[in-house]
Amino acid sequence: MSSNIRITPIEKTMAKSYLEYSMSVITSRALPHVRDGLKPVHRRILWAMYNLGLTHNRPPRKCARTIGETSAKYHPHGGNSVYDALVRMAQPFSLRYPLIQGQGNFGSMDGQPAAAMRYTEARMAEISNEILMDINKNTVDLIDNFDGLDKEPVILPAKIPNLLINGVMGIAVGMATSMPPHNLGEVLDGVKAVIENPEISIIDLMNYIPGPDFPTGGVIFGTKGIKRAYHTGTGNVVLRAKYEFEEKKNKTSIVITEVPYLVKRQDTIEHRGLVDIIEGMKEAGKFPEIGSVKNESNIIRGTRIVINLKHSANIEVVLNRLFKFTPMQISFSIRNMVLVDAKVGDEVKIRPKNLNLKELLTQFIDHRHEIVVRRTEFDLKKARERAHILEGRKIVVENLDEVIKIIRGSSNGSEAQTALISKFLFSEIQAKDILALPLRSLTRFDRDKILQEYKETLEAIKDYEDILGSEQRIIDIIVNEIDEIKSKYGDPRRSKIVLDDSDSYENWTDKTEEDFITKEDIVITLTSNGYIKSISTDMYNSQHRGGKGIKSMDLGKDDFLQEMIVASTHDTILFFTVHGTVYRFRGFQIPMSKQRVTKGVNIVNLLKMDRSDKIVAIIRVTEFNPDHYLVLATKNGIIKKSSLSEYENIRSTGIIAQKLRENDMIIGAKVTDGTKGIILATKKGKAIRFKESDVRVVGRSSIGVMGIRLNSDDSVIDLAIVDENRTLLTICENGYGKRSSFDKYRITRRNGKGVINIKATKRNGDVIAVKSVNEKDLLLMVANDGKLIQIPLEDIRAIGRATSGVTLMRLEKDSGVKISSVAIIAGGNSNQGVD
Repeated sequence: MSSNIRITPIEKTMAKSYLEYSMSVITSRALPHVRDGLKPVHRRILWAMYNLGLTHNRPPRKCARTIGETSAKYHPHGGNSVYDALVRMAQPFSLRYPLIQGQGNFGSMDGQPAAAMRYTEARMAEISNEILMDINKNTVDLIDNFDGLDKEPVILPAKIPNLLINGVMGIAVGMATSMPPHNLGEVLDGVKAVIENPEISIIDLMNYIPGPDFPTGGVIFGTKGIKRAYHTGTGNVVLRAKYEFEEKKNKTSIVITEVPYLVKRQDTIEHRGLVDIIEGMKEAGKFPEIGSVKNESNIIRGTRIVINLKHSANIEVVLNRLFKFTPMQISFSIRNMVLVDAKVGDEVKIRPKNLNLKELLTQFIDHRHEIVVRRTEFDLKKARERAHILEGRKIVVENLDEVIKIIRGSSNGSEAQTALISKFLFSEIQAKDILALPLRSLTRFDRDKILQEYKETLEAIKDYEDILGSEQRIIDIIVNEIDEIKSKYGDPRRSKIVLDDSDSYENWTDKTEEDFITKEDIVITLTSNGYIKSISTDMYNSQHRGGKGIKSMDLGKDDFLQEMIVASTHDTILFFTVHGTVYRFRGFQIPMSKQRVTKGVNIVNLLKMDRSDKIVAIIRVTEFNPDHYLVLATKNGIIKKSSLSEYENIRSTGIIAQKLRENDMIIGAKVTDGTKGIILATKKGKAIRFKESDVRVVGRSSIGVMGIRLNSDDSVIDLAIVDENRTLLTICENGYGKRSSFDKYRITRRNGKGVINIKATKRNGDVIAVKSVNEKDLLLMVANDGKLIQIPLEDIRAIGRATSGVTLMRLEKDSGVKISSVAIIAGGNSNQGVD
């Protein structure tokens, strides 16, 4: 066998190939980009039409021409699939604001398909000009197409929030997006509200954007699903047909005038229409009250489906059954899964992410900010180049006779160019422009025009420089453009929102985000390789002290459980890193797993942290009480105390939690009320107790003070807050531990050597954690092989301070397995507080 042949297991090759295929589908086909709201096929269709000159003020051309241009240059897929995308962009019942004007048969709500592309014609709608506006001003990056012969934009400038106003649906591999359309005017009002108040809540945003606005109208019944979707990015909207009653010859008819979004009125090969579903159920005897059903819809009248009822029919009963058993009422699933630009190391890569309403608006604002800046930089560059030319012409105007004399006295153009540069210090560009000037431009009128243009160009340069130097001017430009778009394309809402009896405005206007999240207890785990997950505490059963434990998760090679805390889904979780940075997440934002053995997702997908950084401590905060403090301890014995309120507002990129000296790192964090004592414990079994008042309150980014003096081979491993009604639990890496009363630890001044906490013998191994506990608590311990044990603390009797402890978890001898993480469930219920 040749040495060049490398044998690879087929399952490894298949997994790699499938992952590459999945990412290709996700980023290059199925999901829209948050900035312009377009999938690649839609973006390429608009780009092809733009290059063909098919703007709204030009005659339309055959769709086959557009499809050929798109497929041949930008989107090498089947022509029929590209045509299907183009057709949908032209259907007023599919898009709230169609991006293409179609001429011919582009399908109907009755399920009638569009005519073949050789028969239909199309051009861009006027609103599409706003999506492509300023694309020739270096506002977006252009990349090579699939064969490298043409260029295509990575994104479009998108002056309108197309993602929200038109919505999008797409199925990728392992994920999907389903976003409803909205009213343009309402969305733009929401954008302005976020600009004016970046801290605005989503509930307040709903005063501007109360809910989706579907192109086919209909009635949105209830707002619970809307609120959930706007807060979490996922939810369901109940959408009903709009109807009215007609009385003729003592008979009542239900007349449907608007059907729910994407519901077909009549039966087709692919879809069952509303009329046919009702007729089928009537014939099956499920609607005996209905006499007949007629579809009287047409282009002029619009939707009109007449349901004739019998004399004996109870209208309310019929309506309720129609809503329950037919598409007169549907549940539109909302999932705001979009592509965003994420920083991975030094590179910006496209990643899928589920966004709430405010995040969608913020992303659009950031996009427009970048477009305005890049457009202004382009205009500034062009203005400077023009000013350079006009500066040369101005010198000519002021020295016209001498310039003419030099040109007439030169034997050729090259000699004249050299002479002009030598005499007037022109640049080569200026000299060439002067020699190319026609004589008619040297008349008195044209000379005045040159001077006037030069003056105006200098003023434009000053204005562009002022824009780039003023954040407020950039914001003003964005707001002015928003106002222009709204006045030009804004229209009334089509979908009516109706509150049900249990969903009045008084019930929800003062609710916060967590009101939409079920409050439950969770265990949050983080591995050394950065994999994080949350899981319900109900997944773990109590065992007795000395057990072997159960499997908690499948860990990869060289990975082990590093941190574990018990919290509520409503808690704030603070993450502290090696480099002294702190990040913030809510409990419900931690990906929840339904299986105990899964390891979760990598935390770099959640936090915007450097690859070189690493999470070393996690704490939960129920509320940011200004009278409480955050105490941080470092490996080298430094202790720091600062107000907890300083950590309430943490940006997505994190903030400084503590300045660190060289070769130091944060090892633990605790929340205190300022009146307790503090214990610092070292890995070699030493501990020191001192009053919290010995540590003065300092700023968030301060270094802190010395808490304990260490031997050269020792380091601080954990800290605990003293409570005389509790005991101190000490855990060693080999599965041994003990409880001791706090009064066994005498109070000293900080910066001392401490006392023996536990005998760190070969049997015990190093200390890995100390916890403040009481007998009603539950102890969770996880070994680095993934096994977990849960022990009632009452099973661990309190013993002396300088003792060896007892067996808490039996580990396989000589296997290298160690205890890697410890957590406490307070009172068996995390709502009572955890350490």
